[in-house]
Amino acid sequence: MFLENLIGFLRITVEKPRNFGTFHVASLILMTVAIVLVVVFGKKISDKTLKIILISIWATLVLGEIYRQLDLGYKVDGGKWVYEYDWSQFPFQFCSSPLYVLPCVIFIKHGKTRQFFYDFLATFSLFAGLIVMFVPGNVFSESALINVQSMVHHGAMVVVAVLMYVTGKVKFSVFTVLRGAAVFGTLLVIALILNATIIQPKFNMFYINWRDTCRLPLLEDIQKLVPYPVFLMIYIVGFIICAAIMHVVAFGFDCLRKLTLKSRKEQMNE
Repeated sequence: MFLENLIGFLRITVEKPRNFGTFHVASLILMTVAIVLVVVFGKKISDKTLKIILISIWATLVLGEIYRQLDLGYKVDGGKWVYEYDWSQFPFQFCSSPLYVLPCVIFIKHGKTRQFFYDFLATFSLFAGLIVMFVPGNVFSESALINVQSMVHHGAMVVVAVLMYVTGKVKFSVFTVLRGAAVFGTLLVIALILNATIIQPKFNMFYINWRDTCRLPLLEDIQKLVPYPVFLMIYIVGFIICAAIMHVVAFGFDCLRKLTLKSRKEQMNE
């Protein structure tokens, strides 16, 4: 009963947080603080330190996901604990990708192969993390720790992306998006295979299961209007465009940072 007692102890019920309410704004502030720290100290981070940071982040995300799976599955029925797995929560949605991509970045030694995963984290993962952080949608619930886990998970996606740029692991090039797209395509194929082989209610990985409805804004409406192959193509192209936009925005911030530093040096020399 240890596990059940632990889940029961940690299960704290709260009023569902509102978008841009106190909890949401506090989460955005903490993420911003983490980003600022990364930008300020990122250039001083060695490869060894970066690896330790990424391992720590990955371990935190894994532990958070384990708790999430247990909390969402355990229910009290007639005074007894019953575990019933909710297949809609299977951890292979797009936002779950850092659970699988971070180990590749951490443990793959071949530099050119590892670069594909660096680039994915800096573009596609950045887009997904930002969207959820600013538009949580149905991510928030009445479970306090699930809300914390969600914000930590998606905030970490953004912070890791910034870390990739600041430490110089990702360069500003069109090939960055293309390499990231290769990883995205691989994950998408795995999601399609899972959707085809695991026949369970609400099982809809990457929300591209042809048997179910896409639950992503805008894409949900598009799916109703066009044949599935067209919907899938729009889905793929849309994600690649959004990743490219993230890369362009990151480039813009980098240019602004360099101009600011140049201006400060000129003022000091005067």
